[in-house]
Amino acid sequence: REKEEWERGHIQGAKHWPLGQFETDVFPREILESPETSIVYCLSGNRSARVLDHLKSKCIKGVRQFKGGYIEWVSHSHERT
Repeated sequence: REKEEWERGHIQGAKHWPLGQFETDVFPREILESPETSIVYCLSGNRSARVLDHLKSKCIKGVRQFKGGYIEWVSHSHERT
C-alpha cells in the first residue's frame, strides 16, 4: 500500500513496503531472510497479487497473499491500527 493508504489504517503489526519497492527488485530483507512465511496485502488485493507474481518470477518463496486485502480484513472487524 502507498504511504497515504498506510497512514489511514493498516493491519496491526504489519510492515510497510510500497509497491514501487518490489518493482525495482529491491526486496525487503525480512522477506528474503525470514524462515517464516511472509504475507503481502494491499487495499483490495490487486497490487499484492502483482507483488506475489513478481516475487515468484524471481524464485522467491515463502510469500503468500492476503486475498481481499485491507478491505477484507476490516470487513471482518479484525484488529487494525
